[in-house]
Amino acid sequence: MTSRTERHIAYLFNEMAAEYDQLEDEWYPHLFRQIERAIRRHAADVAGDRAIDVGCGTGFQTTILEGLGYQTVGIDIAGDLVAHAREKLAATGSRAQFCVASALDIPFPGGWFDLVNCAGSTLSFVPDYPRALREMARVLRPGGCLVLEVEQRWNLDLVWGLVDAVSGGAFGYEQSLSEAVANLRRPADEGIEIAYPFTHLDGSRETLPLHCFALPELAHASRGAGLRVDHVYSVHSLTNLLPSVWLSDPHLHPLLRFVARLLARPDAWVSGWWPFRSLGCSAILVLRKAVPSPLPQKPTVPAAVSGDARSPHDRAPPLPASGERMPARPDAPAGKATVGAGMTG
Repeated sequence: MTSRTERHIAYLFNEMAAEYDQLEDEWYPHLFRQIERAIRRHAADVAGDRAIDVGCGTGFQTTILEGLGYQTVGIDIAGDLVAHAREKLAATGSRAQFCVASALDIPFPGGWFDLVNCAGSTLSFVPDYPRALREMARVLRPGGCLVLEVEQRWNLDLVWGLVDAVSGGAFGYEQSLSEAVANLRRPADEGIEIAYPFTHLDGSRETLPLHCFALPELAHASRGAGLRVDHVYSVHSLTNLLPSVWLSDPHLHPLLRFVARLLARPDAWVSGWWPFRSLGCSAILVLRKAVPSPLPQKPTVPAAVSGDARSPHDRAPPLPASGERMPARPDAPAGKATVGAGMTG
């Protein structure tokens, strides 16, 4: 059963469904280009053809994964986003499948996927992020790849937030001086929680806690899930010479928009260089699941279904043709719900 927080996160993102694909600012187009770049760069190193997009939203990265030849599944807790993704991709002839499900309880057998993608700051909205990492690692085969994008703590927004607080809110960060100072004083290897603003359809506003990770903190949680960090890339390190609230404004002044686009190119160039890879507003991590010895057989499906000799016990549960919820996971205890944690992409 979903918690009140989880249901509320889904409700907020469902409200955004109609305008979710409207990317008229300078923040998200640049971020999504860098996520796509990382996926394309590292998917070539992955053997196998099964991928899952955790927190798929309306299917931005799902489309990329399928275009790379993966049999792709997208899951998200926000049912309206899932419905939009299903409709949008079906119109293009896509064979990707979608369902409403949680990052904390992915309804597939262990080791089922060769590549897992989790972007759109999905993990930053999941309170129990170590459990979500363990669950993504569970469905990833040994040696498989996880492409993970999260909000990152150490960036110029810490300074912009302080300047904004001192100046009485000139930039619109909506942080008190005590909050801005606390974000700077917290131990360097720990993340921080910030209030992420949502505007309702009726114009009212509220905030949700958003976790901005410190890279050592995330690396520690990844090791606990049996994942090794292979690569780290930053996004919005140099572009953050402009405040992030400006970059995310669809009505940004043309001159500032020009500057943001001018900075985006070197921002991409230095994304994997030290110290820039540790200083972006977002971090993209490429992780690998440890390979035990001896290497176990990859889960398979029956010959009657796919034409090869595979055990029926290794079949993933069928996705519903039109419904919004998945059946119980084969290895889940009786009565356990399969839709849980707040996530979106």
